[in-house]
Amino acid sequence: MTDLKQYMVIGQAIVDLMDPLVEVVIHDIETNKIVFIAGSLSGRKKEDESLLEDTIHQNEDDFVNKIYSKMNTNGQLIRSISIPIYHQTKLISLMCINFDISIFETMNALTTTILTKQLSRQPDTLFKNDWQEKINQFIHCKVRSDNKKIDSMSNKEKKEIVLTLFNNGAFTEKKAADFIAKILHMSRATIFNYLKVWRKSNAD
Repeated sequence: MTDLKQYMVIGQAIVDLMDPLVEVVIHDIETNKIVFIAGSLSGRKKEDESLLEDTIHQNEDDFVNKIYSKMNTNGQLIRSISIPIYHQTKLISLMCINFDISIFETMNALTTTILTKQLSRQPDTLFKNDWQEKINQFIHCKVRSDNKKIDSMSNKEKKEIVLTLFNNGAFTEKKAADFIAKILHMSRATIFNYLKVWRKSNAD
């Protein structure tokens, strides 16, 4: 049998990284046995029969390097891919990577349930004077619409947001500068310098 040690090392590394969601199985075509297994999704073990008789007589293009789904014996939904291992031009082994996606199915169902709930309008009496909510919403909507993240924005881009807030009267609120500086990860001194220039320009 061809030395499969390098493939076993790779398989073990994949499982170490993503345990307990992944299982890697290496099948020997000639003996039709499992020669390596890491992870515990299937409950199979080394030297078990591979049960590949039907598979290896198919056209390799029908099953190799294609992602397919199957259900585990305990009802887990598994997504798998089979990777061919060749010696020269002969297919000698298959490395099968099995990924437990049942947790993501549950998360997807939960997310759908939560996000499709009908929301009530914010109570006017509660949010009427909540300037912090309005400023926070404006900044984050602006950042998202520009397909940006605050931490990756340039000083110029942040300055433009501060200027827009200034022109819309956001700084009439007490401690607005502190609040905006915190959201944009800027210093208070920088914002106060901007305000000083803009207010002087308006006065002129």
